[in-house]
Amino acid sequence: MNLGRDLVRDEGVIMKLKHGGRTLIVALTALLLTLVASVVAVAPAQAGTCATRGCGGRVINRSTMNVRIQNCWSGVAQIVFKDKHDCVKYPNNWYQKNADAELPPGGDSDWTTTFYYDVDGFRAYKGCITQYYWGSDSGNIQTEQPGGTSMWIKFSDPLTVTITSIRC
Repeated sequence: MNLGRDLVRDEGVIMKLKHGGRTLIVALTALLLTLVASVVAVAPAQAGTCATRGCGGRVINRSTMNVRIQNCWSGVAQIVFKDKHDCVKYPNNWYQKNADAELPPGGDSDWTTTFYYDVDGFRAYKGCITQYYWGSDSGNIQTEQPGGTSMWIKFSDPLTVTITSIRC
């Protein structure tokens, strides 16, 4: 540039704008990451936005009891101790966004309604022992046993969680 200023690219991340004898450092990447992070942090996970089976989080229920699943998530916590999650505006509803529903024994969220093609969380019931595994790792069973309040567990697409047992 021939306007009395030099634009120098440094490792593709930081640009230095020289003018006079002073150097002004503009960290564009840091600014962009900050803006993107702030938008992502505030936007809740929301299912029902994809229209094909397998496009999002999936729950398979191999237990002998219903398991409550939800197609939304609010906040950044991966685990929330509440009986009803804050994002749920339509409880027991298979046909809305921001909803939850009971997946019956033998059920698979990918074979319910399009609103549950992308599940964001499932509930481990208070006073019960819930066992499950992530993906295809059936040899690595996880166990949750919440006391006085139910526990919501978040997961992201395209992950599958398989509930193997719920004992109350």
